[in-house]
Amino acid sequence: AADPLRVLVTGDSLTESLGPTVAATAPDTVRAETETRFGTGLVRPDFFDWAAHARSQLATFDPEAVVVAMGGNDGQGITMPDGRVLPAGSDEWLDEYRLRAMVVMSIWSDGGRRRVYWLGLPPARSATLDGYFRQMNRATSEAARLVPGVRFVDLSPVLSDNGAYSDYLTDARGRTVLARTRDGVHLTLDGARMAADEVLRALSADWRLGG
Repeated sequence: AADPLRVLVTGDSLTESLGPTVAATAPDTVRAETETRFGTGLVRPDFFDWAAHARSQLATFDPEAVVVAMGGNDGQGITMPDGRVLPAGSDEWLDEYRLRAMVVMSIWSDGGRRRVYWLGLPPARSATLDGYFRQMNRATSEAARLVPGVRFVDLSPVLSDNGAYSDYLTDARGRTVLARTRDGVHLTLDGARMAADEVLRALSADWRLGG
């Protein structure tokens, strides 16, 4: 507790409730901070460049672990530097998304000197969006295997009904809770608690957190 693990929870609006919940439920051997960038993702660096910002975050927060949740805004085409547009869901789009994920993962992990926990997107209510989310999860899980110090944390086992979207889920205490908000993407406070439990479980696999 005198030298707590420095954790940065960052990403798009999916981290808005998750980050504070991780901070509130973690043992006192963890000091978690949150930086949420609404409406951002990996497909529009012209709007917000996560690669550049990741470098800035290392200098500002000096985290030992970075927990990342993003992708909710990325179900759209990718415009390449030469002007070509890769249609969302295409093979080229998936390859480019994987590459962009590897770039930001590599920056945060700093050659494996820091740990990065990339959270998979749980199922979405919209079938179209859910299809994109599954593709992004495949891309980011593959990227995580290729970058030292990075782990992909699959949230679907706890934030779905056997892999299918559901507003209501059973939490760790056996209670049926409303886990998702009206938009069918974001987490309620109960859903954030379920996700935070998974985050802390992943952290505990690398550090003895106690508590």
